[in-house]
Amino acid sequence: MVLKSQPSPRPAPSPGSPSPGTRHPAPVTRHPSPGIGTIPVSIPTFGAVAGLPAPEPGTAYVVSAMVREASRDRRDVYSPGELVRGTDGQPIGCRGLDGNA
Repeated sequence: MVLKSQPSPRPAPSPGSPSPGTRHPAPVTRHPSPGIGTIPVSIPTFGAVAGLPAPEPGTAYVVSAMVREASRDRRDVYSPGELVRGTDGQPIGCRGLDGNA
């Protein structure tokens, strides 16, 4: 199996997309939901990810968690797994990879 790490792909254009030059892996639409007390709550849905290569047999792509979540239909897309922190609380690595079911 070949693992390929992908830079964050450019999003497909959509209303409300970030300004040019802002890297955002997938456009997000937030749907209002009943809040919790005075705290607003929204349900995010992801648009199409642009720039992610087509599946290749024997190849797995390592992408951000957001790109993986936006690509739920892909079984060849993985993101860093459980975060490992150093004694200072800063991230130093991860335990494996997370994939889509």
